[in-house]
Amino acid sequence: MDWLPDDFFSGHTAPTTPSDNRPLSQGDIFTDVRVAGRTAVDKNGHWTASIKNENVIAVASSCGMRKAGGALNDVVHVAPIKELVKVAPKWGPPWAGWLHILPLPHLEIGGKGELGANLGRIGLCGADQLTPQNRLASVSLEGMKALKTRLAEYFTRTEIPVDTAGVGAHEEWWEISLWERWVEATGTHDGYQDWLDAENPNYSPRTRRETLYDDLVGIRNQLDEQCAQP
Repeated sequence: MDWLPDDFFSGHTAPTTPSDNRPLSQGDIFTDVRVAGRTAVDKNGHWTASIKNENVIAVASSCGMRKAGGALNDVVHVAPIKELVKVAPKWGPPWAGWLHILPLPHLEIGGKGELGANLGRIGLCGADQLTPQNRLASVSLEGMKALKTRLAEYFTRTEIPVDTAGVGAHEEWWEISLWERWVEATGTHDGYQDWLDAENPNYSPRTRRETLYDDLVGIRNQLDEQCAQP
């Protein structure tokens, strides 16, 4: 299986801390996050939910975690990160089976490596728990494709070719990367979503958002021109 890229994270092979200008997105890694996760029945027969501080990966899509206009939802789906030896003993390449586990190549947290996300324990956290200050890494484009593929396989129990997620990952990853460029140039998030939803003059009447896959180079050039304006 070649679904898991060695360059899963931006900054391969040692993931680099993302710029504060990069908007939060699917695949971001965060430390010390309060997560509402597993439910259980207490001694009185009542259902309860546990809240635990975890290192996590954001598994909600970058659009799914946001309201209209780009602001984060109040809560976001995340998966806890654990040592592989504890959640998938003796598991390794070619990473067959264990569909509820997503290996995280080259990631180290607190001096510990060989880590994976436990998709079987996806929970909710407050959006205020996810900040640039406790963000440790962001996925590469190839990493986002692998993450989307793994999530789909876990929930459907169906083998899915990684290229199936290619277009969606491309559009999502580049939307975030162009957004980062916008913030670097303007100092604000304001205006980017409206700019992206405006008509792409190269593909009229389709919008820039609708043509990220077809016209990435053209849209990048338009963004550079926009950011160069006084």
